[in-house]
Amino acid sequence: MSDYFMRAIFVSLINSEMLISRNWIQKYFDKPLPSAEEIARLFTFHAFEIEGIEEKNGDAVLDVKVLPDRANYALSHRAIAGELAVLLGISVSDKTSPAVTEISDKVPEIRNDAKQLMHRYSARIIENIDNASKDKEVGQALEIIGQRSINKIVDAINYVMYDIGQPMHAFDLDKLNGPVVARMAENGEMLVVLGGNKIILDGTELVMADDNGPLDLAGVKGGERAAITSGTRSIFLLSTNIDPTMIRRTAAKYALRSDASKRFENGVSQTLTVEAMERLTGLLAKGNVEVRASAVVDIESRTIESKTIELDSKLIDGYLGEKVPADESTRILKALGCDVEVNDDIFFVNPPLARADLNIPADLVEEIGRVRGYDRVPVILPPPNLQSLHISKKTYYEKQIRDFFAEAGFSEIFTSSFANTGDRQIEKSLASDKNFLRINLTENLKDALDRNKNNAPLFAADAIQVFEIGNAFPAEREYTALAAGIALAVKRKGKKANDLIRDVRDELLKYLNAEVSVVCTLDDSGGIILLGGEPIGKINHIDGIMELNLGKLIGALPEPKAVNFGVSRESRVTFKPFSLFPFIARDIALFVPGATMPDEVKEVLETSAGSLLHSVYIFDEFEKEIDGVRKKSLAFRIIFQSMERTLEDMEANDAMDVIYAKVKEKGWEVR
Repeated sequence: MSDYFMRAIFVSLINSEMLISRNWIQKYFDKPLPSAEEIARLFTFHAFEIEGIEEKNGDAVLDVKVLPDRANYALSHRAIAGELAVLLGISVSDKTSPAVTEISDKVPEIRNDAKQLMHRYSARIIENIDNASKDKEVGQALEIIGQRSINKIVDAINYVMYDIGQPMHAFDLDKLNGPVVARMAENGEMLVVLGGNKIILDGTELVMADDNGPLDLAGVKGGERAAITSGTRSIFLLSTNIDPTMIRRTAAKYALRSDASKRFENGVSQTLTVEAMERLTGLLAKGNVEVRASAVVDIESRTIESKTIELDSKLIDGYLGEKVPADESTRILKALGCDVEVNDDIFFVNPPLARADLNIPADLVEEIGRVRGYDRVPVILPPPNLQSLHISKKTYYEKQIRDFFAEAGFSEIFTSSFANTGDRQIEKSLASDKNFLRINLTENLKDALDRNKNNAPLFAADAIQVFEIGNAFPAEREYTALAAGIALAVKRKGKKANDLIRDVRDELLKYLNAEVSVVCTLDDSGGIILLGGEPIGKINHIDGIMELNLGKLIGALPEPKAVNFGVSRESRVTFKPFSLFPFIARDIALFVPGATMPDEVKEVLETSAGSLLHSVYIFDEFEKEIDGVRKKSLAFRIIFQSMERTLEDMEANDAMDVIYAKVKEKGWEVR
């Protein structure tokens, strides 16, 4: 699979946006925090991009964009507070709710039958909860960041997730039958998820289940059978750590993405499961002395060990472009929670277990660099001897081909890699007509020619010429292809599109010095392009279009020599907005005196056409003797178009009446 499609797989992970309440993170500090605007400025230059700030009910809500390399730890208010503490040089004061004092003698019955996927499974029973009432402070905190307050138990679970980043789930204890087991689903089992949708499982999903069957899609979506209601008094609380790939696959399969699954699929730290349960238990016990909680039963099937990263100070200086004092690097790393020892300019660093993103020396250098400030990285010009560089063969020849087509008047297009038919089907298609990967470029190129041919008058063109370089995905293997096509909008004397594309093919092969057998002629359906006797493409199987295997063609070309990157010639291309509304075309043919120049007539047409004129261009010219007088025939196409609205025929007709009057005034004869 190509790098393009590997990148596409991770598109859903790129922007994990989170709403952060300034008042919420203030709870982690004894000292007053700066304004939301100052916090946003600090984060922008040291940590995260801030999409916006919203004032809401006496609070400021920051829209924080967390990229996937740091989403494993940063999707919580506590993590954001920790980042802010490092940047401000102040301490975090983590105040938690008081623990429950009444102990339940019940013990949660659990079993982990999916140890490869369920890395940690923590559970406890909590009884005597007054779920009919709500914790006003918790509900308001959730509503500030756009979450709906539901009931005391669900609100507490959500609060802890947004607070420290650990998702949890609770079942109504009275609705369970037997131990709660983490296991793979059985093929054909049915689960009714929250909201009432029925799902037929196929055995590839991880579920929590009791003796009566599945209770939920683990880490993705709760089930209806043991759901929490306002009448729930006792809960079976579970806090787990699950394989991120399993979560991502299941959430995508059933279109059940949530804030909880987003955290799981980014690899939340398994060190949080028990801490999250303690925090939630404290929230439920706050103001209710009757709440009782059992001991925590904890099954950890994967052990996380502390790692030591050796970081040479020369690497820090080299990457950041200046000498960074050792004590400054040490201070930053320790502020980030790392254990640090320095010996002979080598840093021995133990990152905190929660920072799964810190694995190699470059990760630590990035942390030092961003905390110091990206603005402190010095600007260093590259050395002046970069006039001759070696580039890849593929890159070199693709650029040569693009230059050739540009000089020949072709426009490059980029069409969809998906199609309605093909050899490789897409599991989750983007649209009903995009169920497959394309097997060639020709079909999309033909569609582009057909669509643009209708707009040829706007371009003052009698032909549409386009090309594309892209990947095709037939059953045998993926490859890079080149397709080029010509569609005539106005008939040309002497040549057809098939002839023109053959000329382009011949010129291209000559331009590349490619030793290619030109064509193996078949019949009227077109021909085959040969390379060393092997077919590498087709031409005119669809009128005016050729396509070839560019990878094979480039493979047969010689290695490029060093490339000179000189100063590009000055570009005189200008750009202007185009109208989204349809145009109206009118043609006018005139007899004028033989000495009259076409530009003179064109200027008259342009100045008399009015404000709705888009363009005027000549498309035919010849001379003829009439009554002994040599006259010139000129045919022009006049395009009317508005930037604001769709024109009516009457408007174009009125403009043409003005033009006819002006032409008559000049003594020219309309044919």
